[in-house]
Amino acid sequence: MLHSQARCHTSSVPTTRPRYTVTDTGPLRGLLDDAQRRWPEIESRKELLLRLAQTGHHSLNLDELEEEAGRRWDRQRAALAGLQRTVGRRGRHRLPIPDLLIAACAQQHQAAVLHHDRHYDTLAEVLAFEPVRLPG
Repeated sequence: MLHSQARCHTSSVPTTRPRYTVTDTGPLRGLLDDAQRRWPEIESRKELLLRLAQTGHHSLNLDELEEEAGRRWDRQRAALAGLQRTVGRRGRHRLPIPDLLIAACAQQHQAAVLHHDRHYDTLAEVLAFEPVRLPG
């Protein structure tokens, strides 16, 4: 392989990207042996190495999704606690959490809430949504 300042060349494929050489020994051999047991239908060690890299990449994405879900849950919990405090300051201390969540979603999406429940009339005094009491 010839190296120039900005490019690496093989006999027919110029590239500016780095190339890696790995040898199927030591820790890599153990990884590939484990991968062979996990995916016996893949016979090529090269394909196993690519599958390991792809699986590792998916794992990183899942970790990021789990972290974002945790942050989202923390934000939602904080918003619910704030809503409970706001409603409590208005003298309404014992409203059910599902009603608070539904009212908060209605406010966020500028939606009306169809209901048979007096709690939504109370929540509409604090939040910006339209409570529509169903007849009956």
